[in-house]
Amino acid sequence: MYELASKLTRPPSLSPGPGRENHSPLFSVRMRAAEGGPHEDGGRHISGAERIVPAVQLNPTLEQLLKRAQSHERGAPDFINLRIEQLKPEAIQYASTLSVTTLTVQDYQEGRQVINLILEELGLKSTVGARTISLISNKSSTDRGLYGAWLLDAGTGRLLEPVRGVRVSRMDLAEITRSDLAAQLTQFGLNNNHVLEALALASKVMLHPASIAEVCWSDDPHYVTGYVACRCFGYLRIPYLKPAGLDIGGRVFIVRATDLNQYLHFLTDQPVLFTEAAPVNPPVNWADWLAKTRRRPVY
Repeated sequence: MYELASKLTRPPSLSPGPGRENHSPLFSVRMRAAEGGPHEDGGRHISGAERIVPAVQLNPTLEQLLKRAQSHERGAPDFINLRIEQLKPEAIQYASTLSVTTLTVQDYQEGRQVINLILEELGLKSTVGARTISLISNKSSTDRGLYGAWLLDAGTGRLLEPVRGVRVSRMDLAEITRSDLAAQLTQFGLNNNHVLEALALASKVMLHPASIAEVCWSDDPHYVTGYVACRCFGYLRIPYLKPAGLDIGGRVFIVRATDLNQYLHFLTDQPVLFTEAAPVNPPVNWADWLAKTRRRPVY
């Protein structure tokens, strides 16, 4: 029996909790790597990663991220940017991750159909789902303009600024949360950086009330899995969303009307550390999952 994120994702608390006992300063460490110059100048994205760590972990974290940038399957970067920023303790928001459920599908065509069905369950028009999938699937592998997520208006289906995309930043899993998730994910053969990092990003995005859903699949050629994330259903992992070997992927945030500047500030600048892990549910056939969730009053 799977559990829904609406029952499990707790709002941030100001009281001490697991993973928050260590009062040493925390640092945001961010890595971006591109080929052909910086992303904002048209460089082709190669790799990126985010960590929030104490000072004692800075050196090994920097070494790990540098090695990752230099050995990525998308190619050898000629631009690597590493940034370190000490975080003010009172500025950090603490939260729980979304729950994780894998919806099994036969192939990527069926996977994309499931995306549409999930978004319709949230009360979104079918045109919004079609627009979301079209944005990602029709992105050019040589596109040097977009370096983040698209923002899509939930009511009109139109793209919002910035058209070049927004990069979500300053989030990570506390070590106790990472260990908890690793143990749960290992049961289903899913303990890898793709899942852990995407879960942290999606969980941060869904903390903002203007976020309705996120749709994503990777641009790594041999990673064909993607997901839909939302507050009520959690992180819904879909094993097939593109053909193997295709280096095209991206993410779309579907948002309701909001103060866009404040929303962008939250995504890019608000530090979030996940100190609790919601459950990782057993895989379930997408049709069985949909039958159990259909007609629930959600969005």
